[in-house]
Amino acid sequence: MRAVIAVSLVAVVGCGGGAGETPAQPPAGDESLLLINDDWRIVEMATAHGAFTIEVEMAEGVDTDEIARSLIQPLQDRYAEVLVYFHARDAQTDLPQVRVQWTAAGGYVETRYR
Repeated sequence: MRAVIAVSLVAVVGCGGGAGETPAQPPAGDESLLLINDDWRIVEMATAHGAFTIEVEMAEGVDTDEIARSLIQPLQDRYAEVLVYFHARDAQTDLPQVRVQWTAAGGYVETRYR
């Protein structure tokens, strides 16, 4: 079981900034959006080589496209690629069920593994 990371959107968009970079701003009026609820929760985040990866545990039946877009949107100006991996809550495997990839050139691409 993965440990839970509960952070505000301000903290997420502040990750990985280098010298001279301006932090991305959260959506207007949503500066303290909590990235955890009953349907899904962020369990891990990482940045490397211009990419931002988010691991999400989800309940059955959630709208992965909607969640991914809400997580990716504030990061688009800072990263060349954003990947959101969705894992079933209480799954017996660490393999994801869904991946949503965003790039400026390709837009949003969803891959279902099961």
